[in-house]
Amino acid sequence: MIRAVFLIAQSLLLCLAGYNAVTALWGWRNRVPATRGARQRRLRVVIPAHDEEAVIGRVLADLAASDYPLEQVSLWVLADRCTDSTIDVASAAGAQVADRQEGNSGKGAALAWYLGQRPLDPDESLVVFDADNRLGPDVLGRIADELDAGHGAVQCLGMRPAVSPQRPPTVAPLQSVSQPDVLTIIRDF
Repeated sequence: MIRAVFLIAQSLLLCLAGYNAVTALWGWRNRVPATRGARQRRLRVVIPAHDEEAVIGRVLADLAASDYPLEQVSLWVLADRCTDSTIDVASAAGAQVADRQEGNSGKGAALAWYLGQRPLDPDESLVVFDADNRLGPDVLGRIADELDAGHGAVQCLGMRPAVSPQRPPTVAPLQSVSQPDVLTIIRDF
């Protein structure tokens, strides 16, 4: 009897391991990126920040250097209980600032508060970056292209190897296996 229970448990464990292996290997396949679209999608870029004065200027400068039409971009910094000069740095860089001083802690709670205060328009897409991200000039365009191609959400993952003038940035996107309408863009820059 015990032998039968162990055999069933081992079989279930083997099936689970096989499922995870197939899922992981499926995620490694390359897919062709979406073709360049009209790039008319309105993007609201929100950067949650808690005491990020040392890094917020870099991501805002990266966004200002974007090749996406800046008239289609609404740029917000969500200053979450900042005690440093994050608000001043963000304002000086041209970002609109939403200053949150109370409520539950955490990025999710801060984003929920922000979207409760300023809901998205029907024709607007939400883009969230961390304050310490570094972005290439094509990131917003690539996100808009993938959304226009029908993806419900796009997730970007940045990897930062050594960069030199002889080695320009490249982008290699991968399809997410857990949700077929979510696209993960792996950026090698």
